[in-house]
Amino acid sequence: MSTPQDSAVSMNCGALAAQIQKPIARHLPTVAILLLLSIFVLYVSDTPHTAAYAWIAVGIFIPLAAWCRLRHPGLPLIGLLSLQTLAVFATPIITRNPTLASYSTADLSGAGFEIFIFCVALVFGWRMAFSTDHSPGKPRHYHTLAVIDPNRPETLCKAGLVLLALGAAYQFAFVTGWLDAVKLIIPGGIFSVIRTLFEAAALAGCLVGAYAAGTGAMPRGQQSTFWLLLIAYFLLRCSTILLSSVAGVVTATSVGYFLGARRPPWLFLTLVIAALAFLNLSKFEMRAKYWNESGFSPGVAALDMPGYFAEWGVYSFNIITFNRTISVEDEATGQRLTDRLDNLQNLLFAQSAIKHRNLPLLGGDTYLIIPKLLIPRLFWPEKPTSHEGQIMLNVHFGRQTLEATKGTFVAWGLLAEAYGNFGSIWGPLVCGALLGLSIGALERWIRPYPITSLQSFFFLIIAVNFSLSFEMVASVWVTSVFQMVIAVLVSLMPIAKLRRFKTASAA
Repeated sequence: MSTPQDSAVSMNCGALAAQIQKPIARHLPTVAILLLLSIFVLYVSDTPHTAAYAWIAVGIFIPLAAWCRLRHPGLPLIGLLSLQTLAVFATPIITRNPTLASYSTADLSGAGFEIFIFCVALVFGWRMAFSTDHSPGKPRHYHTLAVIDPNRPETLCKAGLVLLALGAAYQFAFVTGWLDAVKLIIPGGIFSVIRTLFEAAALAGCLVGAYAAGTGAMPRGQQSTFWLLLIAYFLLRCSTILLSSVAGVVTATSVGYFLGARRPPWLFLTLVIAALAFLNLSKFEMRAKYWNESGFSPGVAALDMPGYFAEWGVYSFNIITFNRTISVEDEATGQRLTDRLDNLQNLLFAQSAIKHRNLPLLGGDTYLIIPKLLIPRLFWPEKPTSHEGQIMLNVHFGRQTLEATKGTFVAWGLLAEAYGNFGSIWGPLVCGALLGLSIGALERWIRPYPITSLQSFFFLIIAVNFSLSFEMVASVWVTSVFQMVIAVLVSLMPIAKLRRFKTASAA
């Protein structure tokens, strides 16, 4: 006789989405009340730009409500994008980020309205693509890894552990310098594929392992091993002093656990946010000491790793306890963890450049370069960087010089990029509609496939990348997803198994 854990592992994505929808729809009125209450609190406390926040809050509620009203929903990718939109555009208003001080209330209100337009266009495109009036034929087959048996939950648990262990082993070898000799032998294009492959394996391990742990199908001993591997991988990624590199790990684990347990991993998220906030306090001291002239960490020897993190901890602890004098330079370069969640300044910068400095629109130029960026560097060593679209935006609008972009890139985000190309109305409309069409098509396509299928894995990888897209432009997002999907296909298809659907699979 099958257990609830067995069914949770073997069900298809449509059935899983229906189970997830019930508690979310039940709490939707509470979400509406909280959003309205937050608007009221901001208003009575004289928080600047409350009108802009109100536009954003109303805008992100629309796609959440639309998904909850579907009779046969898909996995809530549109919900993830809505929450991301709230986080990266509303956070700077709530925290009164200093970057907004140079913009007028009219500028902020205009930006809030543009985000509202984006959300409306997002829902319109998503609903058009998800419409069941012209449903495609039901697939006859799906793929799984040969080592995963949908009727044996333990095989899914072991696959998650192995994939995460592979990713952690690669990251350890990379950070400690054990791969330096290999990089000298293997061409850069091939090594890039290898790196992408192991990063994809780690994300897959986070997704699969967290899902199995969330469903309760993973035994307690294996759960302990999974969380220890996750901590190790998290710290190895942090050791580069590029804290944004753990965003994929955190997102994949959170998404996997949420789908398995039907609730967010509150304890995990609380611990991660606390750890990142602590490390973020003194990351500039660590970078000043350990990064080379090119702005990269040369790595940490395995035996030095405990002392390395202990030193980092002491730096942060001294800041907390005021045992360090903060210089003018520190105040200029210091950054709170919430400062990274600030796409509003990017949108406002584009708005100011076009409306107040009368700079011309790019007219889609940053999108036209994407096809040539999909050519593998193995066949075109001189291929432009995937950040080419970001470089065009920064140079055209005067945010960076061309020389400055060779060292680092100032982030934009998909909505700000669309504004820079098409303006205040067409930018949000085009960006929202295209994202909505893509998300709706993906949600609809994945419904019949089992959660253990490779099709589901590809969907979840794309979902994680959508969640991380807030600092990306289209050229970076498309090329990163394309490279990861190709790497996974090349590596996994030889060990994949074709299976037939036994019963009608649409929920």
